[in-house]
Amino acid sequence: MLWLTLSLLAFLSLFPNLSSFPLWMEESRRAIVSYEMWFFESFFQPTLLGEPYFNKPPLFNWLVMFSSKLLGWDTLSPRAVTLFFLALNYLAVVAFSFYLFKNLRLALFAGLVFLSFSDVLFWYGWLAEIDITLTFFVFLGFVLFFLLYKTGLPVWLYVASFLFALVFMLKGFPAFAFWALSLLSVFALNRELIRVGMLKHLFLAFALLLICSLWWIPLSDYPLQYLTTLWSESFSRVESSASISDLIKHAFTYPLLNFKQLLPVSFLALIYLITSKFRPSIKLSADIKFFGVLLFLNYLPYLLSASARGRYVLPLFPLVAVLLSYTIFPKLKNSRKFFKISVALVAFFIAGRFLYGFVGLPLVEERKGNPKKVAQDIVSLVKGSKLSCDCARLRDVCFYAGVLKGEPLLKSKYVDTPYVIDCRKREGLTTVKAYKLGKRDVFLLRQGSYN
Repeated sequence: MLWLTLSLLAFLSLFPNLSSFPLWMEESRRAIVSYEMWFFESFFQPTLLGEPYFNKPPLFNWLVMFSSKLLGWDTLSPRAVTLFFLALNYLAVVAFSFYLFKNLRLALFAGLVFLSFSDVLFWYGWLAEIDITLTFFVFLGFVLFFLLYKTGLPVWLYVASFLFALVFMLKGFPAFAFWALSLLSVFALNRELIRVGMLKHLFLAFALLLICSLWWIPLSDYPLQYLTTLWSESFSRVESSASISDLIKHAFTYPLLNFKQLLPVSFLALIYLITSKFRPSIKLSADIKFFGVLLFLNYLPYLLSASARGRYVLPLFPLVAVLLSYTIFPKLKNSRKFFKISVALVAFFIAGRFLYGFVGLPLVEERKGNPKKVAQDIVSLVKGSKLSCDCARLRDVCFYAGVLKGEPLLKSKYVDTPYVIDCRKREGLTTVKAYKLGKRDVFLLRQGSYN
């Protein structure tokens, strides 16, 4: 089928240079924290260059460790986690769309819509970041709350609470916001559930959410600091605007950013609305209304936070894919012209992703440099000598160097080593060799006390 073929091509377009293009941006942080957790068997207290790291819970690091157990510690292993959960996201969207609409073609189209979103196809669908993994668990949580809305059975509330506890172990306290806003959607559209029996289940489900979210905190080295840092990290960006002008500006620009993130399908939806004279001929069933309310309530906090970034709404993308597909699919069947435009536009984006993988990534690497090659050269220069890393900006170089040496590199204040990797020259240390990685300086330094 056409939609299945395009989906397969979209997924395959992520693979060119996937394992050779060096870890980029925050990927190296996820990789090096996971590597240190694995090496030191400190599974409940992440560290970064030997220092305690409190900004994220440990679940994603555990997944990277499992992937690296299968694939080895290198560039591909942390990205394989994202690719695995991207595939699960696709299957979840297809399966749930089929359950909801009983139309296989529509379900496959919904899966393609999700894969072809520009932020998925060009960015978070392959980067070793938490977002796609988080998206899978949040979407499953939404589905469970939908089942609670439809059936009124408390079991779905308990399963959803456990699932959002896993969301907490990926991202922190936003899990509680997803849980509460989803529950609010259920009660807003099914008021019969607001009764004494359900309220009892509500308190028990929240207790389950709380216990399953926080059970590992006491096992960390600094439980209170970990908890307070997670709170600060989770809500430091999703907050009220400092000024009315910032809030108004954000309220106009953020939807435009989201429109860009959802290309090319957002453009197709706009064409659909224009050609329908903004009077879409779609049936708003009770199920669609529920998902509309669910999407709106979970989107609202980001719309009202002037510091919210586009990536924060990525967990809502599968739900957006389901709703957009339901909206524009009838026109695909009824308008040959709209069908051709849709296929051509999606195919163009997929072709662009292949081009980006084959040509764009090597150009980015040429401009920014290759930290893996720098690490290889450094390891060859120090031979069997010990090595430390004193610059967190060079964590990609330090990750690769640590893997090559068979142990993570720590800051020199934790280990006494003849050689140090740093991003600046230092008095009392001899510069063995200097490198340039884009705008970053890399120095291999030798301590004078070693001959």
